[in-house]
This record gives sequence, C-alpha cells and structure tokens, in this order.
Amino acid sequence: MQRSELRHLKKKRTARVRGARGFTLVESMIASAVLAAGAAAMLTSYFTLMGIAEHQRRLSAAVHVTKGKVEELIAARPPSTLLLAGSGPVFVDALGLPSGSTLNGKNYRVDWSFVHDVPVDGQMRIDIVTSWLERGRIRTTRFSTGRSE
Repeated sequence: MQRSELRHLKKKRTARVRGARGFTLVESMIASAVLAAGAAAMLTSYFTLMGIAEHQRRLSAAVHVTKGKVEELIAARPPSTLLLAGSGPVFVDALGLPSGSTLNGKNYRVDWSFVHDVPVDGQMRIDIVTSWLERGRIRTTRFSTGRSE
C-alpha cells in the first residue's frame, strides 16, 4: 500500500467515527429524567383524580340518603314518631338501610329538626343534615324543605 492509499483509508475511518449515530450517556440520562418526571406527574394526577372520584361517590350517596329521608318526613302523618322533635339521628348505609350506631366510614348519620310556623302559620320547615366520615374528617351536606303541619 502506498502512502496516499493509507491516508485515504485513515480519512475514511475518521469520517465514519465522527458521523456515527447514537446517543451519548448524558443524552440518555436527560431523556430518562424527563421520562421519570412525566411518569411522576401522571401518577400524581391519577391518584388525585381517584380521590376526587371517591369523594363524589360518597357525596352522591349522601344526597341519595338525604333525599330518602326528606321523602319519608314529607310523607309521614301525625302521630308518626318521625315528626317528633329530637327523633334523630339515624345511621344508615349508602342504600338508606339501618347501619350501626357510629360513623365508621361506611355509613351516614342523618339528623333532622323542625321549625314550626315558618314561613307562615300551619307550615313547618324541615332541616336535614347528613354526615359521613371521609379520610378522617367529618363531611356534611345540608338540606331544607317545607311541609304543612
């Protein structure tokens, strides 16, 4: 081989090394960090949304329980014990069936009270408060309606 041929082969090999495709270690680590940050953000969002969905499920059940008690109180006729002052609370499950005697995270406490002659004589206002335990905190929903005495 002549000297010019050796130079030519050396240039060809150097050009091939410079133009080699692939990623460096730094590029790979940056890509991994971006991927990890994206995955962490998605997991955080997922768990946040699951918590919101659980809260909405519990709130929906509480509204269902409250609605059932409102219908029961409006339909009650004297001398029903439901219409006596202080005849609550009751503990029910999400279907409105009797359940235990304390809040345990799976049941609801329903309290109700009456205000007579409001807004006019012969009418009464019924105030209903439904409570439940969620993530160690007591949550409540309130509802008021009226009926004739």
